[in-house]
Amino acid sequence: MVKIGVKDFGPIAEASVELKPLTVFVGANNTGKSYLALAVYSLSRTFRQEPPVRGVPRFRTSRRFSEFQPPPELVKKAAGAIKRIRLETSALGPGSLKLRELPDPVQELVKLALKSYAESLNIAFGGELQRCFGTRVSGLGRLGSGVEQAGFSLTVSDAGLGLNWQMRSNQEEMVTSHWESQVPDLDLELGGTFPPRAFLRNEPEMHIRYLVREVAEEYYMGLADRAHYLPASRSGIMLGHKTLTSSIVERASLAWLEPLEISTLPGVITDLIRALLLLGREPQPSSKIQNVVSFLEGDVMRGTVDVDRSLPYPELLYDQSGHRFHLHQVSSMVAEIAPLVLYLKYLVRQGDLLIIEEPESHLDPNNQRNVARAI
Repeated sequence: MVKIGVKDFGPIAEASVELKPLTVFVGANNTGKSYLALAVYSLSRTFRQEPPVRGVPRFRTSRRFSEFQPPPELVKKAAGAIKRIRLETSALGPGSLKLRELPDPVQELVKLALKSYAESLNIAFGGELQRCFGTRVSGLGRLGSGVEQAGFSLTVSDAGLGLNWQMRSNQEEMVTSHWESQVPDLDLELGGTFPPRAFLRNEPEMHIRYLVREVAEEYYMGLADRAHYLPASRSGIMLGHKTLTSSIVERASLAWLEPLEISTLPGVITDLIRALLLLGREPQPSSKIQNVVSFLEGDVMRGTVDVDRSLPYPELLYDQSGHRFHLHQVSSMVAEIAPLVLYLKYLVRQGDLLIIEEPESHLDPNNQRNVARAI
C-alpha cells in the first residue's frame, strides 16, 4: 500500500495516510481533509501524466526523464558484464529473467534511472499542485508565527517497492530532498520486450539504456492510477457550468478587440467541467460499477440521470417515470448525486482512484446511509 505523509501543508501541521481500497477522511471543518485529498489526486495524476478525462492507457515517459544520461563508464561496465552472462540455450527463446539476476552494474544503472525519474516527476508534481489548488506552490505552506510564506514537505512510501521518497517545496516547484529504493523485483520477458539475442549480443549499451527506461516506467506505473475528483462544490458546478462555458465562449469571440482575461479556477473545478462536456457517447461501466449505478438511481435518486446530445450543447437531464427535468429544476439531493452517477457511468473503471468530497452533503439520514453503502 502507498503511504502519503505531509508536513506544514496548508492547515495540516503533520499527517500521514495509508491508501487502501476504501479510505475515509473524517474530521472537523478546516483541518486539512481536502488538502490531503488534493495532494493524493495531484500525485496520482503526476505519476500517470495524462489529461483530466481522455488520457492514454499507458504511462508516458516524461520529457525530463528522456534527458537522463547515465555515466558512460557505468554503461560500458554494465555492457561488458552483460556480454559475460552465460545463459542456457532454452533461455534464449521466450521466457523470463529476473532483474535481480542481472549484473550489479546493470542494477546500479536501474537505481540511477529510478531516482532520475523521481526528480523529473516531482517537478511535474509541483505544477500539478498549482493547477489543482489554483495557487502557487509557495502559497500552500503552513503559515507560522511571524512567517510570511512557509515551505512544506511531502513523503511517498511503499513497502512493496521499498520506496521512501521525500519532497519539499522550493519557491515555485517541488524538489527531492531524499530518495531511496530497492532494485525492483521484476521479471524481464525475454523474446518479447527484451529480445535476448539482441540484448546480450548486439549493441548491448543501447539495449541497457532501453532496459532502464522500461524498468523505471514499470516501477512507477504501480503508483499511476487513473484519478477522478468530485469536489464539494459539484452540485453548484452542475447547475452553473453551462453559463460559465457560454460566457467564456462569448468573450473569446471578442478577444481580437480586447485582451481575454479569465479568472483562475482550481484544476479540480475545470476537470469536472471538462468531464461534463466530454462525457462519452455510450456508458461503459463494468458489471460491478453498473450495480452501484443502478442502486444509486433506484434507491437514492428514484430516477435516472444522463446526457442529451441531441442539443447543440450537451444537456444533463433527470428522468423520473418518463418525466424529464433539467438539473436546475431538481432537488439539491439529485444535483449532488448526479455527478457521481455520471462519473460511474462514463468515466470510472474498476481499479481507478475516485475521490469524493463530502459524499453526505444535502442528503437526509436515510440516503446518507444508502450512499455510504454504495461507496
